[in-house]
Amino acid sequence: MLVIVVLACRPNVVQERIDAGGDASCLVDEDGVECWGLLSGTKDDFGLPGGASVSTWMDVVCVAGGDESQCAGGDEDEWGVVSEAPRDLLSVSVGARFACGIDKRSALQCWGFLPEGVPGTDSDSDWLHVHASAFGACVVSQDGNVECWGDEPYPPGEAGPTGLIRVAAGFGYACGLTMGGSVECWGDAPVPTGMTGTDVDATGSQACVLDGAVAQCWGESANNHGMDEVRSFDTQVEEFAAGSTHACIMDRSGEVSCWGSDLFGESSPP
Repeated sequence: MLVIVVLACRPNVVQERIDAGGDASCLVDEDGVECWGLLSGTKDDFGLPGGASVSTWMDVVCVAGGDESQCAGGDEDEWGVVSEAPRDLLSVSVGARFACGIDKRSALQCWGFLPEGVPGTDSDSDWLHVHASAFGACVVSQDGNVECWGDEPYPPGEAGPTGLIRVAAGFGYACGLTMGGSVECWGDAPVPTGMTGTDVDATGSQACVLDGAVAQCWGESANNHGMDEVRSFDTQVEEFAAGSTHACIMDRSGEVSCWGSDLFGESSPP
């Protein structure tokens, strides 16, 4: 008798090598972390290990996906984000006074001053992607389901879509990307219905969608900073990140370019 064993492919935990958080932008590679804008510094300044995932908010930056996970910055670490960071994370996302990540067991780990409902640890599901907003967080499981918690409901009583591979949480809304490339939003989202893309990100009132080499943002912040216009790139986009007033992409060669507000230099990579 011939026995055929079918092995299901598990999606890889989503890792993001660039981040645009608030008024700062950061990039991580195997050698360390570099940031520009309100939070600026070279790899030597932060002293963080190299990795495959980076996230920043205000004056804190965290890196994960290397031999260890670490955070730096903070005003005397009053939030506990830096000192309490787990060491075995594959990905990380920083919010206001807290952070979350997915560890090597695919469990969710959150620490710091956690918003209402955000768990410290959740190993009930195999998690794929986590996104922390200012006062909440959303996480996607390996089977495409999404859960959100926090003080900026998404909204209460409204379930998110299924079949997602990534999620982005803003103020009072969230958007996700399906395996087929559909952008699904719920809550008071600024993104038009029927959008498709290859990536989605959100911070505050601004949400952005990347479709191959074309990006567009919506929301009050996008309108105020000229980011509501369609922006095309002449190169293959490998990474995409949207902050509250700016956004950045990294191309296949590793070069980073940003647009939007440049009040603190957040759109001017070194």
